[in-house]
Amino acid sequence: LEEGELRDPHQEFFVREQGTSPELLWEEGYVFIEELFPSFLGRALGKIVLKVGKGINFLRTCCGDTDFTQPEEVKGQLRLLRELGATAHPAAPERDLVDALVDGERDEID
Repeated sequence: LEEGELRDPHQEFFVREQGTSPELLWEEGYVFIEELFPSFLGRALGKIVLKVGKGINFLRTCCGDTDFTQPEEVKGQLRLLRELGATAHPAAPERDLVDALVDGERDEID
């Protein structure tokens, strides 16, 4: 996931890839599996993850843009985010950090 590709051989992730043509990639390429989504995160975050993943794959597949993310840079940013969460909320569960990150986006998720 950190490299923008969905590899889920055991189908345990809450987003599932559907084989489809590039023309239908946005509408039919991926589905949100409600039963697999961790309820403690909140459905709004799951929809954000789905849209971000769809966007990355759309750019890669339909637009030929393969150079827009640097995996090492992304990994570093994820590490920094985890560290910031640990220092900002040392006793709080991760959910507080996630809620703070998506608080303003909830109304815009369809």
